[in-house]
Amino acid sequence: MILVKGTDQIRKPGLISLVLMGDSAVQSSFSKGMGVKRLPKMQKVPSLGDVQYLIDQAMTCLGQTVELPWSFAGKDFLLTVATGKRRGDQLPVWTFFGPYGNVEWTYETPDTSLIYNMLLNAVPQDNKSAGTVGNAYASTKEEARTAPRRTQSQKAMAQEQVKKGILEGDLANLPISNIFQSITTSALSGRLYVKNPRQEASLWFSEGNLYHCQLGQESPLEGFYQVMGWSEGSFYFYQNEASDERSINSRVESLLMLAATLLDYEKYLEQKKINKETFLKANQVDDKLYGECLIEAVPVETDLQRRFWEMADGTKNLGELIVALNMVRSQYLPILFNLIKTTLIAVSERKIKKTSSVARFEIDSFLVSGVTKAIIRQESGINSFGAFLYLIQEELTRFQTHNRPLTLTILRVGVLDQASQFSTLPELALKEFISLVNSNIRKSDKFCHFQSFDFALIMPETELTGARALLTQIKDKVAQRPLLPELQSKRLALSFGVEALPDNELDGEIDVGQLISLAMSKRTDFILG
Repeated sequence: MILVKGTDQIRKPGLISLVLMGDSAVQSSFSKGMGVKRLPKMQKVPSLGDVQYLIDQAMTCLGQTVELPWSFAGKDFLLTVATGKRRGDQLPVWTFFGPYGNVEWTYETPDTSLIYNMLLNAVPQDNKSAGTVGNAYASTKEEARTAPRRTQSQKAMAQEQVKKGILEGDLANLPISNIFQSITTSALSGRLYVKNPRQEASLWFSEGNLYHCQLGQESPLEGFYQVMGWSEGSFYFYQNEASDERSINSRVESLLMLAATLLDYEKYLEQKKINKETFLKANQVDDKLYGECLIEAVPVETDLQRRFWEMADGTKNLGELIVALNMVRSQYLPILFNLIKTTLIAVSERKIKKTSSVARFEIDSFLVSGVTKAIIRQESGINSFGAFLYLIQEELTRFQTHNRPLTLTILRVGVLDQASQFSTLPELALKEFISLVNSNIRKSDKFCHFQSFDFALIMPETELTGARALLTQIKDKVAQRPLLPELQSKRLALSFGVEALPDNELDGEIDVGQLISLAMSKRTDFILG
């Protein structure tokens, strides 16, 4: 606990105190007190290096207060820092005095970047737009490099009229990891808003602990990992703003370490000139050598890593592999790092086209269309119920033979009347729904009719997590886009029942009837609108 001199206010550690003091109070508490060291007066605003020099001086004379005065535009300012008599007794206590001798704020933190940022927000606006090139103790070269970018960023902020936060600044001057450490060290509660030229994100903290992140349609953790890679843009911290969502439980320190590791993997791949357009080809080895190569690899989902390696045949680029396996950034970066570093996968200079030296066999398209017409319902353009039964049996056999993942979903869509009675969609709305689903699934997925009015979706090589992500995407798009204009005022009902293999609760082999029953028994209903 810190008592601010001259007042009766007690300040908890980590909270800003706005306390007004007169000139006499300033004189009595600093100039007249024993154990005070005053640095030479500057004629410019202190830089980050000057703030660091101030704390360095305080650590060489423990138990004293060190003062850094400066003058700008005919006004005097003062920044002080006090330490305990022994190293580790207490955190440094910073106090900033405004141009009239008033205490603008007092703060307890070892983070000089945070103090520098608060200083920039406390000095007059004309001062900040000058680029804060004052630099008595720090490197003028660094200030000359960062000042123009800071000025441009602040002009952009003013144009966009973003509301002022208790902390705000430019990511070019203060890395995002430093901002997190400042919030954690100071046990702040509120929302950190970060924006760059392409995206914007919000992250919520409670007493320094991160508990939710929102970045577009990304999951909270994936959003956090992406934000940690931003090196340009601006940030604002709004104290005491909260969210009802509680999606992140890990400690910030461990999340920062993992985010830094992902950035290292990304930089390694960039050095290898690998991006999402790069075609990859696996080097074929036997199971023994495959395992030996990965003995010292970083921990990943081993089954997913194996499937990634098997699918890298030179005909797909990295982006296509990511989509095919429903992978997110925190999954594919360490996996690709492992496989590239061990040379189990190599970069293919160009897409490999499979060719043959024998004469091309000509396909009779009339025969193919005849089969297609037999299994496709003409009014909808998707597989019939009979075709579904055949296809799911074939996929189940493949699963039982090769133990490859398989997911089955039973879908129902319709309209609820005022009495909550369910009825099927009009024909045009059904066609719109079918078109929406077809535009979101892969070519290997099979969309079919199920019985009279429902639908089924067969997803080979898909685990439960990937299937749920796809279904959530479909649900959100149905909610956002009315299937027919006349349905805007009605309530749509959408339900999914999902069963994934091998993740099912039955022992022994499972047949088609059991698989369908399990999917139907797990149906979840959603009311849209």
